Amino acid sequence: AKVVELGDAVEETNLAVVRTGAPMSTGDPTYQAEILVPQGGTQAVNHSGRPRVMCIRGPTRPSKDQALTDAARLTEAAK
Repeated sequence: AKVVELGDAVEETNLAVVRTGAPMSTGDPTYQAEILVPQGGTQAVNHSGRPRVMCIRGPTRPSKDQALTDAARLTEAAK
């Protein structure tokens, strides 16, 4: 999984990324895995024709390695 900065857009579905989060009160950085998953059903596209997706996020982690593990698990679950 790649690490992206907070605010950068990611459009790829079923591939988790790790986002940098808001720093803790001590100033230490945080990280969070997230994945965009297509929504199935009868309305798979929105009014402008783009696919409907749902963002699933893991817990905020103080360690980048923990967030990368979360991202790998999310990507595997989305297969």
